[in-house]
Amino acid sequence: SRSPVIDGGNVAASLQLIVSAAARGLGVARVGVWLWDDAHSSLHCILQHEQGVPLSGLAVGSPGGNALARPPLHRSDYPAYFAALDEQRTIAAHDAWQDPRTIELKANYLLVEGIRSMLDTPIRLAGVMAGVLCCEQIGTSRQWGEEEASFAAALADMIGRSLIAQRRLQSDQALRDLNQQLEARIERETEEARRAESESQSARQQLKDITDHMPGAVCQMLWLGPGKYRFLYISDGISRMTGVDTQTFVHDTVQAMSAVEPQDFLGLAAAIDIAARKPGEPFDFTFRVRHSQTGQLHWIQTQSRGSALPDGSVLFNGSFIDVTSRKQLEDAVAESERLLKAAMDASHDGIWEWNLVTDDVHFSDSWFTQLGYAPAEMPMRLSTFTSLLHPDDAQATFTAVARTVGQTLEAGEIGYAAEFRLRRKDGAWQWILGRGNISQRAADGTALRLTGTNVDIDERKRLEHSLASATAAAQQASKAKGDFLANMSHEIRTPMNAVIGLAHLLRQTPLDA
Repeated sequence: SRSPVIDGGNVAASLQLIVSAAARGLGVARVGVWLWDDAHSSLHCILQHEQGVPLSGLAVGSPGGNALARPPLHRSDYPAYFAALDEQRTIAAHDAWQDPRTIELKANYLLVEGIRSMLDTPIRLAGVMAGVLCCEQIGTSRQWGEEEASFAAALADMIGRSLIAQRRLQSDQALRDLNQQLEARIERETEEARRAESESQSARQQLKDITDHMPGAVCQMLWLGPGKYRFLYISDGISRMTGVDTQTFVHDTVQAMSAVEPQDFLGLAAAIDIAARKPGEPFDFTFRVRHSQTGQLHWIQTQSRGSALPDGSVLFNGSFIDVTSRKQLEDAVAESERLLKAAMDASHDGIWEWNLVTDDVHFSDSWFTQLGYAPAEMPMRLSTFTSLLHPDDAQATFTAVARTVGQTLEAGEIGYAAEFRLRRKDGAWQWILGRGNISQRAADGTALRLTGTNVDIDERKRLEHSLASATAAAQQASKAKGDFLANMSHEIRTPMNAVIGLAHLLRQTPLDA
């Protein structure tokens, strides 16, 4: 019959009741309850009743662990004993020292504890041994009867019922705990979902506020096939750029795309189809639209990246930016560059830029052609210049350059000018006037780039040489003339001195003397 103690799940109380009943009913000196460890390799005594000694061991809680200072019984040490427990209902060892089922225990257990007879009954749960109820006779041997064996077996079954009740109680408690945890988790996740939805709505509104007021527009477009696409979302910025209502882009993409200039529409459509065949790669295209209200032409740059969907369509997430100002600036820069190139081509001056950090030098085409080389025929390195520089001009040239590079911002950008000779492709030396100045500095003022020009002064140098030669010749002629006149004066003056002296003497002497 059901017992509130045994079937209530209170193992501590039920085991104390059962071992006390076993000790009284069998009249034995000691009764113990042994249970498996977690690995099912050793039995541990969790409760022991000994005559004249207070009940010790498990008082509260659940079985498990070695509650008493009793050495465990390892299956590996006592294989015959454990084999008998696996196969038999009870082990009634009248003389435990001689019984083949228990003789293994003699040296390390029976003699140590003074046990002579044993009535051990397996405790089984669902047919599997979970432990042993040990009834031990101390001192003298004892002949166990069938009723005593049956009584011990009934008590072992009660222990099994108590363990099952405890596990059921633990399972019920675990289930209740799990249900509570699940309910708490559901409530927590529900609250998190509500909060996430609220945050998502707030984020969507915030994103809309941001995208609607940003200079450009963000969009999500679905490509359905060649020439077929529709916008799933586009921000209000598109309306400012095109004059077309935002909802028109979403609900009537064909009409919205009519704002694109006809000359650019086919190129844009083809570029979209190409990008759709290369999902994952960046898409970048610039085209023109005419504002539907002002009639002004705007340059629009779109950038996006496509993701292939299982149905064969491609989802593009991207943006539109009004780059009209940039295009106007680019056109202005291009025109300036065209004019500069035209001026450079007309002047035939060579232009260069020297990166003082890497020693890379950019030479213009005219820098090379000035010396008879093809454009970019030699490496864009400082070594190209030094290899062509006349050895006699190297020190003065680089001294001037070093003086310019070493100038501080406070000293002002004075720049340098130096005349030197460069070797032409035909081997001749050509005179060059080099000018340069610092074109870029670091934050601390250190010079980073030097930019300048090379002017062909070879003709001027030839004229200067001719003029110097003519001047030298004139000076030589003038000197020869002076020498001639001096000689002539001496030659004439010497005889004349005698004539003048004689005339003077005649004036002083009377004619009749």
